[in-house]
Amino acid sequence: MKTVLITGASSGIGAEIARQFDKPNHHLLLFGRDQEKLKSVSSEIREASTETFSCDLSQKSEVLQAFKDLAKTTSSIDILVNNAGLIQQNRFEDSKEEEWEYQFQANLFGSFRITQNSLSLLRKGEGKSIVNIASNLGFRPISNTSVYSATKAAMINWTKSLALELASENIRVNVICPGIVNTPIHSFYNKEDSESTNTRDACRKVSPLGKIGDPKDIAEAVEFLASSKWITGNTLEIDGGSTL
Repeated sequence: MKTVLITGASSGIGAEIARQFDKPNHHLLLFGRDQEKLKSVSSEIREASTETFSCDLSQKSEVLQAFKDLAKTTSSIDILVNNAGLIQQNRFEDSKEEEWEYQFQANLFGSFRITQNSLSLLRKGEGKSIVNIASNLGFRPISNTSVYSATKAAMINWTKSLALELASENIRVNVICPGIVNTPIHSFYNKEDSESTNTRDACRKVSPLGKIGDPKDIAEAVEFLASSKWITGNTLEIDGGSTL
């Protein structure tokens, strides 16, 4: 049995990662803030077994409680996917300290809490893997995303440091940096009004391939990194070439 813990699994990239690991002899631990959405994703899983954990990763007490509940049925974790995150755009001069604290809690400290609580379970067995989901804005920021870009830059460097620390235990740590992916995190998601259409067109032009990413593009890369045996500390850009 291969156990996969996925955060932010209630929609978008996280939900697609769950579908990617819907395979026999897989057990999926789905973390998210919305229990109803988690149950909806879980109901789509046909071959793997699932458990859902309603948990706000910015709240230490909720993470600790989730792992107490998890320990009742799970003795080890094979793959950890730190996917949960959010973006709030604002001019730096207008941003408030509370916004910085909120996004760092959601995008970095939440992953820190999940990873630290997962380590004892990841250490059981061989060839375990952590895959973090950051953003290409972590090294190629744009205007009005100073907070978000800072959180993702921190995640990229944290990944590299953690990869060095855990290499001797054969736990590999890699980070994926997506470009613009068609998910609910974006205002244009599944909207057909003129403003959303114009925004999508502008996003496509940023990419040399001329298209917006699909959540499956990221999910397939997660599975690849999780299954590889000799890749660690790697930053994988999946953005249609936009960083070029």
